[in-house]
Amino acid sequence: MLRTPSPVRRAPSLPPLPGATPVQALRRFVRQYAVFAGRASRSEYWWWVLINLIVTAVLDVAGRLTTGDWSWNSSVLVVARWPEGGAGTPVGILATVYSVAVILPSLAVLWRRLHDADHSGLWAFLLLIPFVGWILLAGMLASRSDPDGARFDRPTERTGPDAPLGFRSGAWTWSSSAPERERTRTGA
Repeated sequence: MLRTPSPVRRAPSLPPLPGATPVQALRRFVRQYAVFAGRASRSEYWWWVLINLIVTAVLDVAGRLTTGDWSWNSSVLVVARWPEGGAGTPVGILATVYSVAVILPSLAVLWRRLHDADHSGLWAFLLLIPFVGWILLAGMLASRSDPDGARFDRPTERTGPDAPLGFRSGAWTWSSSAPERERTRTGA
């Protein structure tokens, strides 16, 4: 007896949460661990950056306390850096595990933040261009949310084209001009 394969279920993308608290931002960061579709508000993204910076700094200081090495180098100036510490120490191992564990979700939340500002997530590759790319990317990440960023959302039963009236998103219809897009959204 042949069974038809069930469709792959993908998590629906959550709408951005403007004014997110640090706890809400961290909760959404963990919940959307590897979700690159959808959007993340400025507060969601920047709270995560601050939380990550604090955790990295704590691990760095703990590593320095364990090894007794308090010499500083230029890597202190880079915000998203690998925490230092003895590679063989428990703190060094913890720092390595933490850093590897947050690489994918950090890229995912960055990608979603770019979507919220109505930019393609591919702009994240600006990270590979030292200084100029970082400055341009920081400007894009700090920009305001743009409603047109909804085009990057993944449709759900509540927001897709077949959703009940009142929940339909204009993001799922494409037209060539802004006035025509507005008519599609309003139903005129």
